[in-house]
Amino acid sequence: MSSGQPTVNAQKIMTEIKAYIRKFEPRFLQALLGNDVANNIDQYPTLKKRLANPKDGTSVIAKYVYFMYSRDKVTFNTIAGEKVKNTENSTRVSAAQRLARVWNDMSDECWDIINTTEDVELAPNMGDDIFCRVNVFNL
Repeated sequence: MSSGQPTVNAQKIMTEIKAYIRKFEPRFLQALLGNDVANNIDQYPTLKKRLANPKDGTSVIAKYVYFMYSRDKVTFNTIAGEKVKNTENSTRVSAAQRLARVWNDMSDECWDIINTTEDVELAPNMGDDIFCRVNVFNL
Protein backbone atom coordinates (compact mmCIF):
# COMPACT_ATOMS: atom_id res chain seq x y z
CA MET A 1 0.00 0.00 0.00
CA SER A 2 1.31 3.44 -0.92
CA SER A 3 1.95 5.97 1.83
CA GLY A 4 1.23 8.81 -0.57
CA GLN A 5 4.85 9.95 -0.32
CA PRO A 6 7.04 10.20 -3.43
CA THR A 7 9.58 7.42 -3.91
CA VAL A 8 13.29 8.19 -3.61
CA ASN A 9 13.58 8.29 -7.41
CA ALA A 10 10.59 10.63 -7.69
CA GLN A 11 12.10 12.93 -5.06
CA LYS A 12 15.37 13.00 -7.01
CA ILE A 13 13.56 13.86 -10.23
CA MET A 14 11.51 16.58 -8.49
CA THR A 15 14.72 18.10 -7.09
CA GLU A 16 16.33 18.03 -10.54
CA ILE A 17 13.29 19.63 -12.18
CA LYS A 18 13.20 22.41 -9.57
CA ALA A 19 16.87 23.09 -10.31
CA TYR A 20 16.09 23.27 -14.03
CA ILE A 21 13.24 25.70 -13.37
CA ARG A 22 15.54 27.95 -11.31
CA LYS A 23 18.15 27.88 -14.07
CA PHE A 24 16.08 28.06 -17.25
CA GLU A 25 12.95 30.07 -16.37
CA PRO A 26 14.86 33.36 -15.98
CA ARG A 27 16.76 32.74 -19.24
CA PHE A 28 13.54 32.05 -21.08
CA LEU A 29 11.72 35.08 -19.68
CA GLN A 30 14.61 37.41 -20.51
CA ALA A 31 14.82 36.09 -24.09
CA LEU A 32 11.07 36.38 -24.62
CA LEU A 33 10.22 39.54 -22.73
CA GLY A 34 13.43 41.50 -22.26
CA ASN A 35 15.16 42.14 -18.94
CA ASP A 36 12.88 44.90 -17.62
CA VAL A 37 9.62 43.00 -18.05
CA ALA A 38 11.16 39.63 -17.08
CA ASN A 39 12.55 41.05 -13.84
CA ASN A 40 9.19 42.66 -12.97
CA ILE A 41 6.79 40.03 -14.29
CA ASP A 42 4.55 40.27 -11.20
CA GLN A 43 3.58 43.78 -12.34
CA TYR A 44 1.98 42.31 -15.47
CA PRO A 45 -0.67 39.81 -14.29
CA THR A 46 -2.31 39.41 -17.71
CA LEU A 47 1.00 38.62 -19.37
CA LYS A 48 2.03 36.36 -16.49
CA LYS A 49 -1.20 34.38 -16.96
CA ARG A 50 -0.36 33.87 -20.64
CA LEU A 51 3.05 32.47 -19.68
CA ALA A 52 1.76 30.02 -17.09
CA ASN A 53 -1.89 29.41 -16.37
CA PRO A 54 -2.34 26.66 -13.77
CA LYS A 55 -6.13 26.88 -14.08
CA ASP A 56 -5.94 25.85 -17.74
CA GLY A 57 -2.89 23.64 -17.22
CA THR A 58 -0.88 25.52 -19.83
CA SER A 59 2.61 26.99 -19.64
CA VAL A 60 4.99 28.08 -22.35
CA ILE A 61 7.67 28.24 -19.64
CA ALA A 62 7.05 24.60 -18.70
CA LYS A 63 7.48 23.55 -22.34
CA TYR A 64 10.88 25.25 -22.45
CA VAL A 65 12.04 23.77 -19.14
CA TYR A 66 10.69 20.33 -20.11
CA PHE A 67 12.61 20.45 -23.38
CA MET A 68 15.85 21.40 -21.62
CA TYR A 69 15.40 18.73 -18.95
CA SER A 70 14.51 15.99 -21.43
CA ARG A 71 17.34 16.94 -23.77
CA ASP A 72 19.86 16.69 -20.97
CA LYS A 73 18.48 13.44 -19.52
CA VAL A 74 18.48 11.34 -22.70
CA THR A 75 21.89 9.94 -21.75
CA PHE A 76 23.94 9.75 -18.57
CA ASN A 77 27.66 9.75 -17.82
CA THR A 78 29.63 6.73 -16.68
CA ILE A 79 33.33 6.02 -16.39
CA ALA A 80 33.06 4.27 -19.75
CA GLY A 81 31.39 7.30 -21.38
CA GLU A 82 27.86 8.39 -22.31
CA LYS A 83 25.21 5.70 -21.90
CA VAL A 84 21.52 5.28 -22.61
CA LYS A 85 19.39 3.72 -19.89
CA ASN A 86 18.31 0.20 -20.73
CA THR A 87 15.20 -1.18 -19.08
CA GLU A 88 13.48 -4.53 -19.16
CA ASN A 89 10.15 -5.02 -20.95
CA SER A 90 10.47 -1.82 -22.96
CA THR A 91 11.80 -0.70 -26.30
CA ARG A 92 14.09 2.29 -26.59
CA VAL A 93 12.80 4.95 -28.99
CA SER A 94 14.09 8.38 -29.86
CA ALA A 95 12.57 11.35 -28.08
CA ALA A 96 13.42 13.59 -31.05
CA GLN A 97 9.90 13.76 -32.51
CA ARG A 98 8.27 14.53 -29.17
CA LEU A 99 10.91 17.12 -28.26
CA ALA A 100 10.66 18.80 -31.68
CA ARG A 101 6.87 19.02 -31.26
CA VAL A 102 7.20 20.50 -27.74
CA TRP A 103 9.83 22.99 -28.92
CA ASN A 104 7.78 24.08 -31.93
CA ASP A 105 4.65 24.52 -29.80
CA MET A 106 6.70 26.65 -27.40
CA SER A 107 8.20 28.66 -30.27
CA ASP A 108 4.77 29.30 -31.81
CA GLU A 109 3.47 30.50 -28.44
CA CYS A 110 6.46 32.84 -28.10
CA TRP A 111 5.67 34.40 -31.48
CA ASP A 112 2.01 34.70 -30.50
CA ILE A 113 2.93 36.43 -27.22
CA ILE A 114 5.22 39.01 -28.80
CA ASN A 115 2.82 39.67 -31.69
CA THR A 116 -0.35 40.05 -29.62
CA THR A 117 0.83 41.71 -26.40
CA GLU A 118 -0.10 45.37 -26.70
CA ASP A 119 -0.35 46.60 -23.12
CA VAL A 120 3.31 45.87 -22.27
CA GLU A 121 6.39 47.01 -24.16
CA LEU A 122 8.37 43.84 -24.70
CA ALA A 123 12.01 43.72 -25.75
CA PRO A 124 12.50 40.16 -26.99
CA ASN A 125 15.90 38.90 -28.04
CA MET A 126 14.94 38.03 -31.60
CA GLY A 127 18.25 36.22 -32.11
CA ASP A 128 17.43 33.67 -29.42
CA ASP A 129 16.69 30.08 -30.38
CA ILE A 130 13.21 30.21 -28.82
CA PHE A 131 11.97 31.95 -31.96
CA CYS A 132 13.30 29.24 -34.31
CA ARG A 133 11.34 26.14 -35.17
CA VAL A 134 13.18 22.79 -35.32
CA ASN A 135 12.71 19.42 -36.97
CA VAL A 136 13.92 15.94 -36.12
CA PHE A 137 16.61 16.12 -38.80
CA ASN A 138 18.16 19.28 -37.30
CA LEU A 139 17.73 21.12 -40.60
